[in-house]
Amino acid sequence: MRMFLHFATFSALAVASVNPQLEKVQSIYILPMSGGMDQFLANRLTRMGKMQVVADPLSADTILTDKIGEPFEKRLDLLYGPPHKMVEAPPAADTEEKAADDDDMPKKSTDAADAAKDKSAKDKADAAAAKDKEKAAKDKADSQREQLMRVTSFGRGKGTFFLVDRRTRSVIWSDYEKPKSTSADELNKIAEKVVNQLKHDLKPASEQN
Repeated sequence: MRMFLHFATFSALAVASVNPQLEKVQSIYILPMSGGMDQFLANRLTRMGKMQVVADPLSADTILTDKIGEPFEKRLDLLYGPPHKMVEAPPAADTEEKAADDDDMPKKSTDAADAAKDKSAKDKADAAAAKDKEKAAKDKADSQREQLMRVTSFGRGKGTFFLVDRRTRSVIWSDYEKPKSTSADELNKIAEKVVNQLKHDLKPASEQN
């Protein structure tokens, strides 16, 4: 799966240096985690102050999760929709065809003026239909997000934490801090360690010693 390929590539480079994308992170959306770990992480990240923790996933440029793989990708699809594919631009018109179009310009202009009157009503109807369609799509997306938020976690975390770029869906940072128990004090301690490691990795290499 592509997520594992992204992670494997990042892991191979992580020893040498921290991913430069990490320095560009401005806002983080934290997915629900087992034991309420996401709440402790949100608290620690907010206190750190270098990155903004957001409650709206659409406002985030990165996602913090304790598990990646197919379930995680499906969650991203629900939140943001499938990744967009590149669409090739249509080829430029041939020079001779353009010349022929120029010769017919007066006739086309007249036809366009006549058609504009008939098209006016249709344009209004199309605009109204497009607005209704946009509203229906928004309502559906809101419903999917609400359904997603009701799920507390899609898998029990095992001490791994991943920061994923929302646009590329690649892992740009990770850490491993396994809690000894599910007590609030222990989870808070782990959250502190994770955020301290993130804070350390954000420093220039010259300051990390």
